[in-house]
Amino acid sequence: MAKAIECKAGGVEQGIMLTEDDFVFVTNGSCTEGTIYGDQDHAPNGDAEVRTSGCWSLWRNIARQDPSFGRPEKFCSDVGKTNWESATVTTLDDRILPYITDICKRDPRSGRVVTGGIVSCKDSSWLLSWTINRQGQFKEQDKEKVCVWVYGLFTDVPGDFVKKPMRECTGREITEEWLYHLGVPVVWGSVYDIRELLDSSVKLMDGKSPLEIQLPGPLNALKKPLLHFIKGTVVEKVLRDHKGLKEGML
Repeated sequence: MAKAIECKAGGVEQGIMLTEDDFVFVTNGSCTEGTIYGDQDHAPNGDAEVRTSGCWSLWRNIARQDPSFGRPEKFCSDVGKTNWESATVTTLDDRILPYITDICKRDPRSGRVVTGGIVSCKDSSWLLSWTINRQGQFKEQDKEKVCVWVYGLFTDVPGDFVKKPMRECTGREITEEWLYHLGVPVVWGSVYDIRELLDSSVKLMDGKSPLEIQLPGPLNALKKPLLHFIKGTVVEKVLRDHKGLKEGML
């Protein structure tokens, strides 16, 4: 039975004596204990740890006195297996909102309940989930912006779009992974990217290189001598990397 609460108020340590009529509520462990932080352009730096003060130590002390309080070591003795990661994503315009509305069937800027709980991405390698509380979530938040809480339970496996473990990802990369599971199309200037054009050409030709096409008469004879001019250049590397140039062509 708890007899007193030792605390610090205003920088002064003091004790509160308890009676049989008092109820004591404690937090037996915390999912944010030992937090380390990253940002938009940096992954979390360092290793999370179970600190020697706070709710985990309190739970351990209580559990030593009475086994009915459970086994805290199961939850905090191996941070590598019990860690998780979360991030906040703030939308800046209307482009993402239709995807959110399509899933939760509510307007995230209505000022009412949005997701009503978590939305789990069941196919996510990170076991990614996300939730949107009633907006604005913060007092000074722009009413046109929406703040999304994203989190993952498996931080040590590569993502489905970003091929890196979540713990090694920047905020930008975590956002990209979330958008992928939200169903947004990746848009890039592939029409101007020679690498994408080479990949597409090889696929359209069932794996053959465009350079394997037989040209009319003398043009075909000139092909190999002309290819010698790219030997040792960046052009040769790009062609080889994207199967446009194969062994024996030079």
